[in-house]
Amino acid sequence: MLVNAINEKRSTTRFNLTTKVVISNPDRGNVNGTIKNLSATGALIHTGEMAMPIDSECMLSITLTGESSNLVIRDLSAIVIRNDPEGMAVYFPDSMEWLALFYMYKNKLKFELQ
Repeated sequence: MLVNAINEKRSTTRFNLTTKVVISNPDRGNVNGTIKNLSATGALIHTGEMAMPIDSECMLSITLTGESSNLVIRDLSAIVIRNDPEGMAVYFPDSMEWLALFYMYKNKLKFELQ
């Protein structure tokens, strides 16, 4: 289901999913997390650890799990824009070009389109 709420600020489709992510930052090293939702312009990530400070630049490596294989998206540039109990929100300065794959393989990937 696509999210089309009147209050929705996003201009791109958001995918609710649970998938692994590694957040890399020169000052903080690598932090493991779980993506809670993802769009072409950003993501909400639960780290279970101390989140990175707002305005921190980082690189993401996202692992998408299919039925018989995995796809890893590496070196996705991101900037932390929010930290709250819900998670750490990041913005992608360059739109994630691989999002089109989600539409093509949504029945194979283990997540829900919203």
